[in-house]
Amino acid sequence: MVLYWDLIVASTILVNYSFIKTLLVLFKERTIWWRVLLTLTISLVSLFIYFFPGELLFLRYTVGIWMGLVAFPSKIKTKIIQIAGLYILNYAFIGSLVVFNIQSILWILISLFYIVVLYLIINFKIGINQAVLTYDVIILPLKNLKAYLDTGNLSSYEGKPIVFLDERFKNTCFNQIGSTQISSINGLLEVNVYQGPFLQIGKKTYDVYYCFAKLEAYDVLLNYLMGVSHD
Repeated sequence: MVLYWDLIVASTILVNYSFIKTLLVLFKERTIWWRVLLTLTISLVSLFIYFFPGELLFLRYTVGIWMGLVAFPSKIKTKIIQIAGLYILNYAFIGSLVVFNIQSILWILISLFYIVVLYLIINFKIGINQAVLTYDVIILPLKNLKAYLDTGNLSSYEGKPIVFLDERFKNTCFNQIGSTQISSINGLLEVNVYQGPFLQIGKKTYDVYYCFAKLEAYDVLLNYLMGVSHD
């Protein structure tokens, strides 16, 4: 039997990347590249398991666990679901290869096509969201903050919407008044709630409470309950 290592390596990387990216998108988690690269390295190293003695071949069934533990930054409950999803995607894909007798080169082309389509869909969605759901916000003395209307943020405290502000803006203008639990993809989280200046968007002002968190792309995550619009 002839082994084409270039095709095996390429198909392993493309297929596993497409599965990891799909699960990250489904669970609305950002891509952490060092995690993805380490996960793909694990998938490549796992190819050598097939050279182990027969009694050790069972180890190949544990590869998905190690990949999932590294690839996904979520908490353990969500991570277990994601690992299960990784196995389901793998077995469904392998089953399709067997049923339709797909050869390795076609495997690569299918994976590449899927990744390109997924990339276009994600970026098209991001482009729409950035155009429709982004705002310039003033929270005195802070000005020109970049805000995003998080349609999944329905958190409130004592009847007021909770807005998330990047932790680097935390100052003496904000006073902690309590704590509450909020729902997230990682389950319930206990957060401190702060009272601060009114939030201003254009000519409108909003009376909200604040929570501080490490935000990546934006300074502020607005609350859907605020009823914000570009009108």
